[in-house]
Amino acid sequence: MTTYEPSATYFLWGYDEAGEHVPLYVGVSSDPIKRLAQHRTRQPWSSMVRACSWSWHQTRDEAELLERYFIAFSEPVFNTVGRKPTPHTMASLARRAKELMIDADRSPLDFDHPDADLFRMGNTP
Repeated sequence: MTTYEPSATYFLWGYDEAGEHVPLYVGVSSDPIKRLAQHRTRQPWSSMVRACSWSWHQTRDEAELLERYFIAFSEPVFNTVGRKPTPHTMASLARRAKELMIDADRSPLDFDHPDADLFRMGNTP
């Protein structure tokens, strides 16, 4: 049984030499502002972060599902777990993430180019 625990999937961005967005890290937190402050003090790469965004979900399970999806498909530089899932796992994650976004009545994401849509996701609950 899934319990109601609002959680956010958050995204940290940097820029490459050409000025294009580069996904640095994807995570989950019930308090993304506090979690971002922790990254700032604990991670040597935090000085590379130039932008952040997050998307709220009704449960931590939903937030973690989208975290796994975005790590698998956008391969953020500093996420080390889940970056190279099997094709079967990637297909399952994509299907479940699409269903979640449709069920939540959110704007559809372009799943062929996930990086472009990550940055447009909402920042408020």
